[in-house]
Amino acid sequence: MLGRVKSYDRQGKRDLQTSDVAELERVAEALAEPQKRAEAALQRANYEEARHDYVAAAAACQKCIVWAQESGDVEREIKARLM
Repeated sequence: MLGRVKSYDRQGKRDLQTSDVAELERVAEALAEPQKRAEAALQRANYEEARHDYVAAAAACQKCIVWAQESGDVEREIKARLM
């Protein structure tokens, strides 16, 4: 699913991208794994940035940072901070 999200992003297929991002968020929430939640939040931030909704993108980045720190995922934390 993550591969599809990234593919839809590159193709600009926002309607398909948003449904897969939402599914990533649901799965991550169900698994309750901070690293997966961080990745889902990062994908949400990327989607919102592509839509020029910078407030929503910033909120998703903040969630990503928190979950990345919980899981010790420095790479995702840095990506969220640089977004």
